[in-house]
Amino acid sequence: MVKKKNRHGRPIGGQFTPILHAVQDSIAYKELSGNSAKLYHRMERIARTVAHRMNCAPKDAQFNLTYSEVKKTLGFSESTTRRCLGELWEKGFISVIKIGGRTASDKRGRMSSIYQLCGNWKTYHHQWTDRTKYEVNPWSLPSEPRNHEAARW
Repeated sequence: MVKKKNRHGRPIGGQFTPILHAVQDSIAYKELSGNSAKLYHRMERIARTVAHRMNCAPKDAQFNLTYSEVKKTLGFSESTTRRCLGELWEKGFISVIKIGGRTASDKRGRMSSIYQLCGNWKTYHHQWTDRTKYEVNPWSLPSEPRNHEAARW
């Protein structure tokens, strides 16, 4: 195996996830909060890993992401994760393929949400129409009863 070298001829150590200059220079990325940017980098890494295994492009890869996984890797609480996912969705970085949670028909426990990277961030502030006007916000849907609703499992 040949090791990659940087432009000065020194070997590049470890694995990394490249973030394109177009993404970093976009208005949508610049308006992200710090935690949302960290979560986006994590999701980009997961998408590239899944795409490599499935032999497809990272934007075509669908992947699971749980709140417990985010808490373990990034240290975010559930509310922070939900807020960051909402921000990434609103600015066009991700699409929600399937919302997870506990369903009445599924007795095995909670199902994880399925996400896919999205390229809508490219048109943010140019031809952008507010995504929340035409699509239902996935985090506004009640996927399971809350404690204050006297839920009984």
